[in-house]
Amino acid sequence: SGSRVAGLGALATWDTRNSAYSPDAGSFAEISSTVYSSSILGDYHFTVHTFDIRDYRSVSHSTVIASQAYLRISSGDVPIRNLSLLGGSDLMRGYWKGRFADENLFALQTEVRQFLFWRLGVVAFSGVAQVADKVHSFGLADFHWACGAGLRIMVQKKDKLNLRIDYGFGENSSGLYVILKEAF
Repeated sequence: SGSRVAGLGALATWDTRNSAYSPDAGSFAEISSTVYSSSILGDYHFTVHTFDIRDYRSVSHSTVIASQAYLRISSGDVPIRNLSLLGGSDLMRGYWKGRFADENLFALQTEVRQFLFWRLGVVAFSGVAQVADKVHSFGLADFHWACGAGLRIMVQKKDKLNLRIDYGFGENSSGLYVILKEAF
């Protein structure tokens, strides 16, 4: 029958990356908090807090290690379309987006990016994540894993914009991703 969500929130970002598209140095942190309410034209009352922290380290002239920690905490009457979704092209490649869904999500992922020659590079990535109805329900035994590899083709040298072709594996799941930007 449809529904509406409306919310107000705040967002704080700290960004020292040397490139928005394919950084090889610096860090990124984004924290947000949003309150959705029926008093501001919505049908539901719930809150969502997100924490997204990323780090990029060059270990040689042509090798970068990129890492991300992501936490999304929801509370209240969260509608199904606003649940935390595990999977997709950016978070836990190897699962389709929404393969696992619940009110809360915690994920850690890392990748090694290796430049080869001309405009070509390769990556290897892995990650663990889980969803839970309550934050205290997160547990070591409930993590889902994903890993994979990919090819990078630099389509714009000035901004280091890559076409990425990734193939990821998860538990009884896999996926091919062709996207114009890095996963994180």
